[in-house]
Amino acid sequence: MRIMVPIQKPVSASPMMVEMSPNIDIAPVEGLDRLTRLATYALNVPTALISLVDNNRQWFKARCGFEGNGMSLDVSFCAHVVATGKPLIVTDALSDARFVENPLVRGAPFIRFYAGFPIHSQSAEVIGTFCVIDFQERNFTKKEISVLEEFAKSAEELIFLRQLAQASYELSSVLRNSENHSSIYGTQLQHLDCLLSYDGLGEVKSRNGFTEQLQHAVKCWEAADASGIVAYIDLDNFRNLNGSHGPYVADMVLQMLGQRLRKALPAGGIAARVDSDEFIAMWSQPVEGQINESVLAELSRQIREPLYIQGYEIAVGCTIGYAHYPTDSTEPAVLLTAANVAMHHAKSLGRGIIQRHRATNAHSNARLETDLRQALQNNEFEVHYQPKVNLRTGRITGVEALLRWRHAELGMVPPSKFIPLAEENGLIVQIGEWVLHTACKQIREWIDAGLGGVPVAVNLSGRQLLNNDIIRTIQHVIEEYALGPGMLEMELTESVSMRDPKKSAEVMHKLRGMGVTLAIDDFGTGYSSLSYLKRLPIDKIKIDRSFVSDMTEDADSLSIVQAIITLAHRLNLSVVAEGVESEKQLTFLALNLCEEMQGYYFSKPLPAEECTELLSVGRTLSLNQQTGMAIAALFGCR
Repeated sequence: MRIMVPIQKPVSASPMMVEMSPNIDIAPVEGLDRLTRLATYALNVPTALISLVDNNRQWFKARCGFEGNGMSLDVSFCAHVVATGKPLIVTDALSDARFVENPLVRGAPFIRFYAGFPIHSQSAEVIGTFCVIDFQERNFTKKEISVLEEFAKSAEELIFLRQLAQASYELSSVLRNSENHSSIYGTQLQHLDCLLSYDGLGEVKSRNGFTEQLQHAVKCWEAADASGIVAYIDLDNFRNLNGSHGPYVADMVLQMLGQRLRKALPAGGIAARVDSDEFIAMWSQPVEGQINESVLAELSRQIREPLYIQGYEIAVGCTIGYAHYPTDSTEPAVLLTAANVAMHHAKSLGRGIIQRHRATNAHSNARLETDLRQALQNNEFEVHYQPKVNLRTGRITGVEALLRWRHAELGMVPPSKFIPLAEENGLIVQIGEWVLHTACKQIREWIDAGLGGVPVAVNLSGRQLLNNDIIRTIQHVIEEYALGPGMLEMELTESVSMRDPKKSAEVMHKLRGMGVTLAIDDFGTGYSSLSYLKRLPIDKIKIDRSFVSDMTEDADSLSIVQAIITLAHRLNLSVVAEGVESEKQLTFLALNLCEEMQGYYFSKPLPAEECTELLSVGRTLSLNQQTGMAIAALFGCR
């Protein structure tokens, strides 16, 4: 059972109070990370998190002992704290009925102990949590609970101070651009700039200070016809230092590494700390010739050089990603994001790597995610329909609804690019409901146009399947468009249905009772067992396109396809083959009694208008006479 908790409604702010809402949709905040490191040390726990929340997701603004930037609230322990506005202590999640079936308990990271306190805004609204986590059961004493509460209060104060700092930074920019104010308040502005432009340890720039300097540098590079480098530097396994040596030593390491970075940079180069274990740097270089990586190599060497603190010899490694001006971009924000993407790509390849940004697209994932949030509002999504054809009659038996994103600047964005983003940030639930409504509306329009009942298959994501509202949502849309049984088909992948087998089977049985046809998509690529498959109320299996495309050339793929078809028929299931692109593939599938095909051999996915035209003319699949006769004979004998 996944936990879905209603989010507490915001408490209205006093009319006399100007409320500054923290920006939650950003990377972790550097100043708060020190608090989480201190909390793990003081409370002897492996993990501490500071989170802010919106309607369906929590975002980690600081973290120690935990990877990732956020998670959905429907599985989050913190959702209970936000909903009630009260602290939550779970001594053993496996013995707590509220959490025993939670996927974070049953699966990675296998949470056993949780303690969390709410974080409030200045108007007393619950905006997040401060929590600690352990992977074994334990109890907190009254003193430890009190300490955790103090950490939560400190986080509230730091978040508010950060908002004040941002407002001061904006005010400082306004004043600097005013000649009169600059002359009157020159000394005060210099002091304010110093406070706002450096990180809390005072050795390198803060993110705000670096961003302003980068904007200035880009203008200078452009004017001088020079080039520049922007680099993201991630300290490998730095978070382990907090647990092994304590927060004081960890801070000393950051301070000393900041000094080294500044000294290793060329003249005019600037370094900044943007996270508890990440630095950024920039410097200029001549535009002629290849990119000189000697500076990057020296930065890496300086960081790897051992540090000696309080009698300890501490070795820290690093992974570096970088972007080049003007080759990768001429925009400061895009250069920063490109360097960050390169760094994460380098981390995926291993530690201690220096990696340049691969400029495959001017829009990074971060920018794409921001645009994705606006796509529904801007009507940029479309549904295209790909026909499915009966291999015995050659007639269209239904269509699959496929989501497309027509980006205002990029044109069509591949689904493989934006669907994983939507899954990760939780937008897939809202987008999926839009697709469902659009597809069902189209079914009704085809019925009203006299084209008969054309069943439409809609993909169901894991988040949708396990959303507590999914049954009610589908029931509502079926009733809204007065659809009969069999007109709506839901497709689920093997991996989606296996995330929570018990809940999946429960939801699928209810959908089947509503007259919804059910299909397992991409069959053969997941890990469902035959015994599990027999328990699911499914009607169809769709063979993954990877097997179909290879089966005429690869014996293993051929055997897999034959086995899937045989298995399905023994379970009284029909089979649909995806990705059919040649007559050779089509003939083999038909001769092995595959009931339906879908692929470019018959039609690519079509916009609604073109699909309507295809249905109107009654186009059918044509086979050569010999193949057609063989198929007719085989199906007749079945």
